Amino acid sequence: MVCIALFRTVRKIISPFATSNPTWIKRAKNNNLKISLTKKILVQTFTNVVNNLCRLIQNEVLNVDVEPDIFVADSLSLPMESSSFDACLTSPPYCTRIDYVITSLPELSLLSNSSKYLELLRSQMIGTTIVPDNNIMQSEMWGKTCVSMLEKVKNHQSKASSTYYSKTFIGYFDRIFCSINEIARLLRKGGNFVIVTQGSYYKNILIDLPLIIREMSLNLGFEEIESIILLTNKVLVKSTLTVIHMVIIIIWLRWQVGSEKGKETFKNKN
Repeated sequence: MVCIALFRTVRKIISPFATSNPTWIKRAKNNNLKISLTKKILVQTFTNVVNNLCRLIQNEVLNVDVEPDIFVADSLSLPMESSSFDACLTSPPYCTRIDYVITSLPELSLLSNSSKYLELLRSQMIGTTIVPDNNIMQSEMWGKTCVSMLEKVKNHQSKASSTYYSKTFIGYFDRIFCSINEIARLLRKGGNFVIVTQGSYYKNILIDLPLIIREMSLNLGFEEIESIILLTNKVLVKSTLTVIHMVIIIIWLRWQVGSEKGKETFKNKN
C-alpha cells in the first residue's frame, strides 16, 4: 500500500502538467516552470492519500479465505509449471501504439532513475513503439486476418509504413502470439481463457485485434465458448462522414489440446 500511496501522491503533485490526453504528461520548458514543494506540503499530500486509501480498504467487505500470491514476470516466459492453472483472465496492451512506460513514467521514476532500465523496459513491452532489434518473421499461425492486415500496412502509401510501422506491428503480434502460447502451456486441459480486447485502426486499415487473437488461439488448440460485445461512448475514429465508437470484446476460450502442443510451438520459437 505504501507504493500505491507514493504513486498517487506523485500524480497529485504533477497534476498541473496533466493534458487532455491521459497517456501523456507535459514537461517543464525551463526551471522556472518546475514544481517546487515544501516538506510540509509533501507530507500533508502523502498523509491525505494514505487516509483515503485506508477508508477505501475499510469500506471493502471481502469474504475470502485464500490469500493471493502476486508475481511479476514476462508473459512470454512465465516461471510456472505446465498444466498447473484452471483459468486465465487477461487484457493485453491493445494495438494502439501507446507507450505504457512513458505513460507510467512518474511511477517508474520512483522505482528507478536509470535511463537504461527504462529503455530496456520499453523495448520489452508488448506494443512498444521501439523497433525490435532482431528480424522477426511473421507466421501463418498468426491467422489469415493478421497476415492480411500486416501486408496492407506494409504496402500502405504513407511514410514509414513499409519500414518502422510494419516492423513494430510484427513485433507486437509476435509477442501477443507467444504470450497466448505460454498461457496455453500453463492451462490444464479444459482450462478457461478469458481475454478482454478491442480493435483499432492504422490510417484506414482496420486492426481487428479480437478476431486476430481468436484465430491465434484456435490455431494453438483453444476452442471458442462465447464472445461478448460491449459498446462504449468513447469515439475510436471520427471524421466528417463517419463516427466509430470504441467496442470492447470479451472472448471466452477453452484449452482442449493439453499443454504439449503449446510447449512444442514455444520450443520451436526459441
